[in-house]
Order: sequence, then C-alpha cells, then structure tokens
Amino acid sequence: MIRAIAALGENHSLERAKFLLNKDFPDIQVIGEAEDDKTALRIIEGLKPDLLLLDLQLPGFGGLETLERISYHPLVLLITTGHLPLIAVLERNAIEYLLKPISREEFARTLQRTQQRNQRVQARLLAALRSAEPAPQYLNRFIINDGDTLRFLPVANVHYIKATPGGALLGALGEEFGYPASIEELAEMLDPQHFCRIHRDCLVAPGRVRTVRRSPWRKYTLQLFDSAGATLRVERSYLPALQKMIAKR
Repeated sequence: MIRAIAALGENHSLERAKFLLNKDFPDIQVIGEAEDDKTALRIIEGLKPDLLLLDLQLPGFGGLETLERISYHPLVLLITTGHLPLIAVLERNAIEYLLKPISREEFARTLQRTQQRNQRVQARLLAALRSAEPAPQYLNRFIINDGDTLRFLPVANVHYIKATPGGALLGALGEEFGYPASIEELAEMLDPQHFCRIHRDCLVAPGRVRTVRRSPWRKYTLQLFDSAGATLRVERSYLPALQKMIAKR
C-alpha cells in the first residue's frame, strides 16, 4: 500500500484529489491532508508518506519552499495553475504536473507517469522549479467543456463570475458558461488588478462596469457594458474597493 498526503490550497481541489485517489487508486491510502504550508510540512515530516500531491501555489511560503524543507525524497505529483512561464519550465525539464481544475482522466495519467518515472523530491526537480519566473501565476483563459466541444475563453472576455452550488458561472459576451471551480479558487487564480469582489459570491471586471446605482433603501446594483446589460448586486462593504479600481482605469 502506497501512503499519500495531499496538500492543496483550495478545499475544492483537495477534496477532488482525495476522491479520485479513493475511487481509482485502491493501492494508495491518503494518510493526511493540508491546505497550508505549515500544516503540510508538519504532517509530511511526521508521517513520512511515500507520495505527495503538492500544490505549487500552497498558501504561505508556497509549494517550492515546502519541498525544499522536506528532509527525505518522496514521490511527488505537482499540481499548479496555468501560468505559462512555470508550465514552460516544467515542460522543458520533463517534469510531470497536473493543472487545476483537476480532471479525472488527466489525474490518472499524470499520477501513473509520476510513478513510472520515479519523480521524487530531489535536487534536479527543485533547481528546475527555482528557475521559473516568480511572477504571479494568474489564469489567462478558461477551458469550457461544451458537450463534444472544448471552448477556449480568454479571461479578458469574462465580465463577471457568480458562485453556483456546483462551481461558478462565467459571464462573457452576453452568455454564461459553467466552470468547475469555486469562487474562492477563482479569486486566487485571477489577477486581482482585473477582478474585484462585489459580494461574497460574485466577482466583476471593473473595466466593464457602466453604472452603479443606489436604491432609496441604500441597496446597490451595478450594470455592465456587455450586450445583455447584466445587472449585479453590490454589497456596501465592497463598494469602496470597487470604486477605487474603477477610478484607476
């Protein structure tokens, strides 16, 4: 039995990885989990798993520094967002990695290749990761599964994002597209200079805001420049940050 620890920064991704391990890999037992760097390092050093599933964007000092502090050489499956400079480094050095959001098929293929290639926490892997540009690793486009077709939606075309029970809705060019990630995950994956939270369950692109209106009951709504003229609710506590971002554009 292979003993594994999953350390991912978003609960949605963490639960997804654990579910897929339990469902498709009966020879792997998840013995621990973490959503931040300190917890990850503590349980890794305490339990000494055979396999790590590690988020390179782990909150705190990050995935790379977590790996550098580990005192032994377990197998490691790296999980990351689609930041192009980092992906280029991983590809150039033939390092196996998995992109978020996690799909079942890619998870299985990447984990199998990680085991076949005996990809471990060693000097070569750490040196390659160190060489990646330290720029913020923000998403550039969304991949939308539309039946038998994959649609590639540039982030710049997305005007708002609303939370749903199963993930999120992306509002773009007068349409809405389902996406399998939580609003918290997306807030981390997207450039904060281009998206602003307007209430707990909604992000908006400030550059697409046409007007903000206040009702007689001091309730706020905004209207967008998109073709559908979408109207969204704004919580008062988020209004100053939204106004500040709009003023800068």
